[in-house]
Amino acid sequence: MGEKQIILAILVLSIFLAGCGSSGREISVQKETYTKLEYPQVKVQVGDLSPKLTLCLRGEGKKQRNYKAMASDMEIKKIHVKVGDKVKKGDLLLSFHSDEIAEQLSSYKKQIKEDALLIEHYEKLMRADSSRDYREDIAELKKEQHVARLYVKEAKKRNRYYQIRAREDGVITMINKNLVVAGYRSDTKKVLLWEETGKEKFTVKTADSYDFEKGKIYRAEDEKGGKVSVRLTERKEQKSGRTLIFQAVSDVLRGQKSTLTLVMKKKELSDVVYVDSKAVSHVGDKNFVYVMDEQGYQNAVEVVTGEEVDGCTVILSGLKGGENVTCL
Repeated sequence: MGEKQIILAILVLSIFLAGCGSSGREISVQKETYTKLEYPQVKVQVGDLSPKLTLCLRGEGKKQRNYKAMASDMEIKKIHVKVGDKVKKGDLLLSFHSDEIAEQLSSYKKQIKEDALLIEHYEKLMRADSSRDYREDIAELKKEQHVARLYVKEAKKRNRYYQIRAREDGVITMINKNLVVAGYRSDTKKVLLWEETGKEKFTVKTADSYDFEKGKIYRAEDEKGGKVSVRLTERKEQKSGRTLIFQAVSDVLRGQKSTLTLVMKKKELSDVVYVDSKAVSHVGDKNFVYVMDEQGYQNAVEVVTGEEVDGCTVILSGLKGGENVTCL
């Protein structure tokens, strides 16, 4: 092939290639920008902690005893208590009036008194005149007195039936408003008085090993922030922890479902390693934290944890303090 022919072939080939390049589509690939995942980080601290134990004590044991009239022919004579009064077992709460019993008592007492005067009169006559003998009359009068005294005793027993006395120590919490109405006739179906009885117990379960002393009095708070004194009466040890039973000793009225909050200061922890509790992961019975290295990579580190204090977990081993860890 001559030189001219070679040049011509190159020129045709160039045109052909140029036509192919202009007729094809241009393909572009869009690449996503790499974004590094970042987690919130906290620093492992070293210092002193003042732990507290907060327990929610659940109340139980209080009850309300109600009192009703025992018969419908009773008329209120006197109310001997008012709402809020503390009463002891046997204290008179309310007394009724019975015209029939009152008349019987008055009649028998009058008879005893009249018989006594007559006996005294006969005895004076016998002393004045020894020839007169009233011993049989006196003996008969004494028999009548004895019978009358038995009736008085029986009437007094019946009168006690017309009284309401406290059956337990407690506090009066309600008095029926109808009782203040003069001449109120009783109704055996209506409650006349309420008495809150029994000493309230408070129970809580805890796995904490705080050294509560049996018999010691502790100060708690009720739902309204009032101070309530409670005494530890029982401590039941169990595998999952223990149950503590407290007895209320304060003069505070509470309902059956009341709760108390007991906050105890525990022994201060000095120079301990601790971290935000959200940074500790739990896998089975093992605990881990993720420590950030200088390149920003996370490294799982197994740790042994202690108690939690105000949202922080004490680290007994695995960390020294100053490390940056992630909070997942």
